[in-house]
Amino acid sequence: MLRLFVKAKPKSDAGAPRLSWLTWSPEARRALGRLAEAIPSLAQPRLVGFSGTEYGYTFSWDPLGMDTGLRRSLEALAIEFYHLRSGNGLTLVDGLIGEEIDGTVIRCFFSLTRSVLVRDTNCSDAAIYAPLGAVGGTAQGDFPLHADLYVPVILLNVFDQIPRDGTGASRFLRVTTLLELLAGCGMPGAERRRLRSIVTGVSNVDRYEEFYDLLHGAHPWKSTLEAQMEAHTLRIALGRGQGYLVHDRRWLHGRDKPTGKVQRDRLHRLIFDTESTLRRRRRATQGGLS
Repeated sequence: MLRLFVKAKPKSDAGAPRLSWLTWSPEARRALGRLAEAIPSLAQPRLVGFSGTEYGYTFSWDPLGMDTGLRRSLEALAIEFYHLRSGNGLTLVDGLIGEEIDGTVIRCFFSLTRSVLVRDTNCSDAAIYAPLGAVGGTAQGDFPLHADLYVPVILLNVFDQIPRDGTGASRFLRVTTLLELLAGCGMPGAERRRLRSIVTGVSNVDRYEEFYDLLHGAHPWKSTLEAQMEAHTLRIALGRGQGYLVHDRRWLHGRDKPTGKVQRDRLHRLIFDTESTLRRRRRATQGGLS
């Protein structure tokens, strides 16, 4: 079995203690280096649609003509996403993009990962390598705390194009902290229960717009809740090749205002289910939950 990630040395300037850091394993780095050499002779990933979500597009890749040994290695690495353990913590990644492994390599590998997980789980939305759409807020603004709320629940964001001055730091807030704040912000009980059900329940449709509106829509509780969340927000400035791996129902995430325009190719976003999260979703579906 090939390892996908290994532990990385914690960054002293990350701005928060006791965070886990991962990077590519040596064998993953070798395979991705070989992929970089093979890419010029292969067809590129394509954008495909799928049902069940408002954001129904993903990149997918079937690299016909790739060396058999390399393809087997890459597919073995891809399936390791399915075997990752999803904990409650915030995991940061480092060194995923560098000199040999550039954004094109990541795009191809994440597109292949999407295809492998869908094939091996027989689930059309087991993984999504989602193209970036709206940048959140204004083109030069921040992106308030939110959850992406795709149907799969594990989120890996890897930054590619970032401001050089350290602006645009990532924001994080535990969902458990959010739920504790709700009673003191003036949100009525029915809305509190609805918000809680969105992030603690299981759904086969995305609920991003509904959740975002409860947090940041034009409601009487908006100012109080946003101020309370701000007081508990963790900020971490992440560089190129760095990012975060989180359970999207256990951590809210967002972005401080960067200098200049927000680049559409600023990050690579892979959303997927692990063995345990997909099992939970299938149990809920069989039990009649939506």
